[in-house]
Amino acid sequence: MAITSVATAVPTGKRPRASLAIFDVEATLDADTTIAIAHGLRVVPETYWFVELLAAAYLSQWTITTVDATKITLVKGTGVGSGAAGAQIRLFVARPQSVTR
Repeated sequence: MAITSVATAVPTGKRPRASLAIFDVEATLDADTTIAIAHGLRVVPETYWFVELLAAAYLSQWTITTVDATKITLVKGTGVGSGAAGAQIRLFVARPQSVTR
């Protein structure tokens, strides 16, 4: 299989107003290692973080490796049990805050 993501909140359109994109990330096999998620913010995010949803997330040792204006890339380890059914982590990606528009 592969690592997949399900958007729970994503900015859309040419001028997205939402300041936060949220994704649930699932690895189905231990051998799955990398996913690039298009965040839809149209700018390099100011902050990004994830929280573990399942115990398998700790075995997976998730790491955010690349962040740019279109996507964020995550890598996980391949330890036994690191590929579990269900979303392992919830990823939050926030756009920069500004006083002016």
